[in-house]
Amino acid sequence: MKPKSLLRFISLVSVSHVAISQIAISQIAFAESHSNSKRSARETEESDGSSAENRKKIMASAGMELYFGYSYVLGYQIKPDLNLELWYDTLDYIRLFGGCAYSVSASSTFTGARGRFYFGNSFNVSGYSYYRREKYICEIDHRVATDSNGTQTQITSGSSMDKDYAALGIGFSIGNRLQWENFYIGGEWFGLGSDTVVKNYHTNKASNGAKLILSRLTIGASI
Repeated sequence: MKPKSLLRFISLVSVSHVAISQIAISQIAFAESHSNSKRSARETEESDGSSAENRKKIMASAGMELYFGYSYVLGYQIKPDLNLELWYDTLDYIRLFGGCAYSVSASSTFTGARGRFYFGNSFNVSGYSYYRREKYICEIDHRVATDSNGTQTQITSGSSMDKDYAALGIGFSIGNRLQWENFYIGGEWFGLGSDTVVKNYHTNKASNGAKLILSRLTIGASI
């Protein structure tokens, strides 16, 4: 082979090798880019469906806690893992004593503030303080009560069970809350509070109390 022909052959082989290398590199880059796009889309889809990610998009919420009483709750999302809430809790009930000899009507109201701290996707722990107002009033239904032996007892008004007082307390609760963009649903599984009487509005002695939370359903709207 002549020198000029040999040089031409070597030049063609070099050009072909460079072209093949560039094509291979382009194919590898395209495959890697496609893989990254799929992974990014999958991660985005997963994160968009999580409560932790959705909490980043909300500013405030309003809802209720439902049990044999009910609570109203207003919340402000300070950051994704911390929510500040104001709540009002009320419970009215009537209990019967002495074979319907008399009834006791009572009402408890709680007004408080709490910080809700999230750990992970939905689990949270709340610490709170509250003001409790308790009214406990005896109401006469029948003037005479009869026991199992047929003995009759005169019932008079002004029972020593009448109470009316205010107390301050602190407590905690644990629960889970699933958050979507515009609403949430969850539960307060367990909570416990303790309070001290600060004002007695009745001549009868008032007693310190406790607040117990068991299996409350929580629902609300978010913006």
